[in-house]
Parts: sequence; structure tokens; C-alpha cells
Amino acid sequence: MDSDTTGLLEKLFPFTFTVDSDLLLSQVSPRLGDLCPAAVSGLDFMTVFRCHRPRAVSCYEELLAAENTLFLLISHDEQLALKGQMLVGADGKRLHFAGMPWLEWMNQKAPQVRLHLGDFPKLDSQMDRDFHLISQQSMVNELESLNEKLAKAERESRDSIKVQSELFAVMSHEMRTPLNGVISALSLLSEECSSAEREKITEVANESANNLLSVINYALDYSKIDAGKMPLQMLDFSLTRMLDSVIAVTEGRAKEKEIELSYFMASDVQKLVVGDEEKIRQVLINIVGNAIKFTEVGAVNVFVEQKENLFSFITTDTGVGIAKGDFPELFNPFWGKTKSDSETSTGLGLNIVMRLVELMSGEVRVESEEGVGTTFSVEIPLEAGKLDSIPEKESAMDALPSTFSGRVLLVDDNQVNLMLGRMILENRGVSVRTASDGEEAVKTMKDVSFDLVLMDISMPVMDGMAAMQEINLLPSPPPVVALTANVGNDYAKRYFDAGFKGYLKKPLEQAAMVSELSFWLKPSTLDVAGAIVSGKMLFNSDVVEELIKQIGNENYLHVRSLFIDESQSRITSLSNAWLRRDLEKVRKEAHALSSSVASFGCEDLSWRLKKIEAAACLGDATEIVGYMTDIESAAKEALGIVLQYGESKEAINRR
Repeated sequence: MDSDTTGLLEKLFPFTFTVDSDLLLSQVSPRLGDLCPAAVSGLDFMTVFRCHRPRAVSCYEELLAAENTLFLLISHDEQLALKGQMLVGADGKRLHFAGMPWLEWMNQKAPQVRLHLGDFPKLDSQMDRDFHLISQQSMVNELESLNEKLAKAERESRDSIKVQSELFAVMSHEMRTPLNGVISALSLLSEECSSAEREKITEVANESANNLLSVINYALDYSKIDAGKMPLQMLDFSLTRMLDSVIAVTEGRAKEKEIELSYFMASDVQKLVVGDEEKIRQVLINIVGNAIKFTEVGAVNVFVEQKENLFSFITTDTGVGIAKGDFPELFNPFWGKTKSDSETSTGLGLNIVMRLVELMSGEVRVESEEGVGTTFSVEIPLEAGKLDSIPEKESAMDALPSTFSGRVLLVDDNQVNLMLGRMILENRGVSVRTASDGEEAVKTMKDVSFDLVLMDISMPVMDGMAAMQEINLLPSPPPVVALTANVGNDYAKRYFDAGFKGYLKKPLEQAAMVSELSFWLKPSTLDVAGAIVSGKMLFNSDVVEELIKQIGNENYLHVRSLFIDESQSRITSLSNAWLRRDLEKVRKEAHALSSSVASFGCEDLSWRLKKIEAAACLGDATEIVGYMTDIESAAKEALGIVLQYGESKEAINRR
């Protein structure tokens, strides 16, 4: 039936082709092939034509849905425009196009293309009228559909403007109080006061600034969630460490109010899980913070339970409680009432809690009795992690060096950011140079070598992305880490694709900065385990000379070539095993490499590999992190020296 249909269409219409369910062209009519050479059987329909009508067609299903619509097609070389219709084949898996030149467009845009009388179908007047009526009806249907969509968009826009207006009003009010606190504290610092008074004023300013930042973050999070631009970051993390950090953030306020704060985890709870740690932490900090805020006497406790893959985080308090009549409004984004004599709520935090939990396919429940207390239950599905050997009680910061050796270029157009960043880095023993834009940074890097570059993205003259393009052209570019307020999967991909090795969220946090430094810089005095740095030589030429004596120079050159190839392969295998957190494979590769690199005088690299092997044997993933972060660069440097030394020996022998 389809072949008969195609044959009939070719007799009636000079311009025909077939599109299959994969959008591939076939059975292209000869005249179409003459005027549009790109229309070749086997090519993608969308690469040959673009649809002027119907618009936004991107798949076979959308073509099929527009079967009764007038099609206006324009070739991508803009030499041919066609109008016609798609007819469904007998199997429903192919569409047959039949049409003629779109004369009006051709006369305006491609007058050089000479059309023939035979380019137009030999249809009687009745068929012309039918075709015209079908086209008109389809246009009417499209207009009606478009009107409905516009009306819906208008309604949604009005609702969105109303919500945004309310949000702005709440934010303006909530930001004013902490901002006034910062301004007042700073003005007091300019006056004569004792060191104790200065310390207290600084605390007030710091607390007010944090409150201000919290309100801004609420607004940003609310906007991101509302726009659907807050993707999940599914990674392995320790529940114990995450809960420790929640308590650490909130316990200061609890101590001020003399409220007991603690958490309890059931013995059968999986300690290492896969999920979005930051969002779960944000949820719990919000709930625990609220519990402390509205509790004057007693305790706030967090209980963690697990049933299969469903984890329950239950926060109880002995606070003022919530009236039953307020329950329907509790998670409203703009509902806020005074809950105690001293504390009020905007309601934004709980709304974000609910939205974040729903984003993670979880559920929030609340039970409360006025004058007795409140219980918030958050249930989130989490998968079991792989590295259950990670020491649970060890702080992440405890596993990192306190000071580093190396030279860092800090790039930012904001002088305050430069000052604060420099202070953090220099307090960690780092030698720091600064630049105010990308152009200055690139110029500096051509004259001075750096171990790490911290690069702001948004800058005048030359921004971070443009600077990265220039840095990629340098002979031996150092690792560059982006400093940005824009984070998430989409942004991360852009940064890594551009050549950045990582990114830090602004405003900069000292813990995050130290963690990033540990990836790229060597400890100045202590390694991650607290032992004296190896003190081993990067390359011991005496070892190589002894090897040459034993096997001869010619044999050495052959063995050296095999050694470098095998070492590079094993380093790659080691890195891949670490990415999979396959500690047994990490142990084996580190063991094999440590002895071979030692035979070629790479003492420092051998020492690092032995540390990795020992940590892998103990299942201590935390300690491995410190050695694995720069193992590839360390190996590249060491193997490069081995190769260079061998080449220099060859040159000497030739002379």
C-alpha cells in the first residue's frame, strides 16, 4: 500500500519524500533532489529542512500529530521552500510528504532559483479548494490552541507576579533588621571602646550578617525551586558527620537559651548513604533551628530511624507548640506569626523545607500540642553507600592539613573579596599573588609560575571563562578553580568543559577553601595523618646510575620505555579504581607501582603509593583522599624527570 501511495503521490506532486520513525529521509522525488541536493535518502529530515509551520517540531511523534496541518518547509541552505501535507503510511511508522513550491517565499528569498511549470501539481479546481479549506481549518485550530496557551500563560504570569511581589515585601522587611544590625555594629567599632566591647560588637555584626545571608539564601532557594533549577547532587556521605555538622551549626543558640540539644541514631541505621547531603543538611538545620527558636525551656532532640531504604529524621522539642488552626498555613511561603515573646517566623524556611523534601521524593509530617511541644518527621528514601569503612566520628576538617606550601594566584575584581581570600590563604601558609581581572591574571601567569589559580567568573575587562580560554593555550597551565555564586550540575558542566578543575561557591567558606587546597597543594609540615612529610627526593639519580651499571645503557633505555608506559597505564587504573571507591583494586595498583617507581629513583612517588596501599589495607578511605588528590600530577612530574634524565644521558653518550 505504501509503495502504491508513493507512486501515486509522485504522479500528482513533483515534490515528495518519505520520513520514517527515526526521521530519516527516503524515496526523495527527482525534482526535489535537483533543487535541494542535501535531500538525500538516509539523512535526518531535521538536518535538511526546518519547519516554518508547524513550529517547534523536533520528533516523529510531533510530525505525526500535525498530519492534517499545512506544512511550510524551508531548506537549510535557503534555496527551496515547500508547502504541502504529511500523509500517514499504512504501517503508521512512515509519513509521506506531498507538496509544491511555496511561491511567495521563493519569489522574495530565492528569485535566482528558476521554477518550471512542471514544479506545480496538475490538480483540478476542486482539489485546490479542498487543500485550501484544509489549510484554513488547520490554521484556525492552531490559532485557537495558541489563544488558549496565551490565556493560560497570562493567568500564570499574574499569579507569579503576585507571588513575587509578596516575596519581595517579606524579604525587604526581613533583610532590614539584620542589615541595620551590621551597620550599627560597624559604626560602634569606629568609636573608642575596650577590646572586650569590640569582640562583642564583632559578634553582633557577624550574627547579623549571617542572618542577612540566611534571608538572601531563602529567597534564592525559593526562586530556584520555583523555577525548577535546583538539581539533586547524589553522592556518598556519612549520616553521622552530616548530623554532627547540623548540631555544630545550631548548638550555639541552644547553649545561649540553656536548651539541651542532641541526636540519637538507631543501631541498625546504615551510616553511609547516597543522597543530596547539602539539601538534607539544609532541611534539618531549618527544622532544628525552628525548634530551638520556639523553645524556652527543655530540650530539642533529633532521632534517626531506618526502614528498608526509607530514613526518618524526627525532631522533637518542648516549645510553645502550634495551634491546630495554624496547621493548614504552616508551610505557606508567607505565613509568619509570633510564636514566643522574643521569636518570630517568616514562614519561608518551612516552605523551602517542604519543597526540598518533595524534591528528594520525601514527605514532611508535623504533630504539635500548644504548651507541650512539636514533632517534625522528615522521611527521605536513601540508598546504601559503598564506603562503610569511613571513620564516622572523625570530622572532615580533622582529616585535612592545617597549613600548605605553594604559590596561589587569587583573581577577583572585588577588593574586599581579595583581602578576605588572601587572609584565609596566608593564614594557611600559602604564598599569594592577586589580580583584579582575567587579563591581568593571564599576564601574571606568563611571568610567574603558580601551583593553583582561584579565578572569579564574573569580572570586567576579561571574565573568568574568557581568561580560561587564554590559560588553556599556555605551555604548562596550573590547575584553575572557579569562584562563583552560580553552582549546580549545569554550571559545573560549563566550568569543567571550559577547563576549570573545580569550583568554590561564593561567599567563600574557610572549610571549603581548605578542602580545595588539600587537593592541589602539598602540606607544609604535616601530611593528612599528622606524620612528618616524607622528605623523600623527587628523583634519586644514584638509583638510576646503579641500574644502568647492572643492565647496561641500551637495556636501560628499553626498560625505561616499558616502565613509563606501564606506570602511566597503572596510574590511570589506580585513579579509576579510586573513583569507583574499589579499595582492593586501589591497594593492588598502589602496591605494584610503589616498587617499580622506586627502582627508577622516584622516591617521593613511591612513598605516596605506599601510604595509599597501607590506607587501602586498613579500609581508611579518608586518609587515601589526601594522597590521591594530586597523585596524577605527582606521577606526571616524576616520570617526566625520569624521561628527561634518560634523554640527557643519551645525548652525552652520543657526544
